[in-house]
Amino acid sequence: MPRPHKTVIEFRNYELPNDFPIMLLTGDTWHISDKKSKRMHIHNCLELGICHTESGCMEFGTSVVHFSAGDVIVVGRNIPHTTYSSPGKSSRWSYLYVEPDKLLPPHLQSIMQAYDLFSLVVQNFCKIMNETDFPHISIIIQKLIWEAQYKPLNYQMNISSML
Repeated sequence: MPRPHKTVIEFRNYELPNDFPIMLLTGDTWHISDKKSKRMHIHNCLELGICHTESGCMEFGTSVVHFSAGDVIVVGRNIPHTTYSSPGKSSRWSYLYVEPDKLLPPHLQSIMQAYDLFSLVVQNFCKIMNETDFPHISIIIQKLIWEAQYKPLNYQMNISSML
């Protein structure tokens, strides 16, 4: 009798700067293969992403969700997931890894902690938001990426406010 398949989960630790805990991954090197990984991964921070081209699937544990260009993902820390493009395609993405609880002003941090919203969003939330149904979310993520990439005047305040 064959052994049951075990899911391998890899931990990815993103070392975010202490002074402004955000990391951007963007550009032509961030293409997702159409080959499904044999392992899922989790990470130590909130992942925000936007698909720029093509389509594919994300797996969250045992659920499979389709994505296409313009769709936004939000994946909390410790959520097992993997992403792969449609057969014969290579989707291009931009990602922001953030610790939003460290980016908010102290008075908002205390409000969020009082309602335990950080743990709900930062640790337990995963969703793909279609650009058609959530155009405002897509615009905000694109603006966050632009601010993180080009760092105009007051970009840190702008990013914190949008988050």
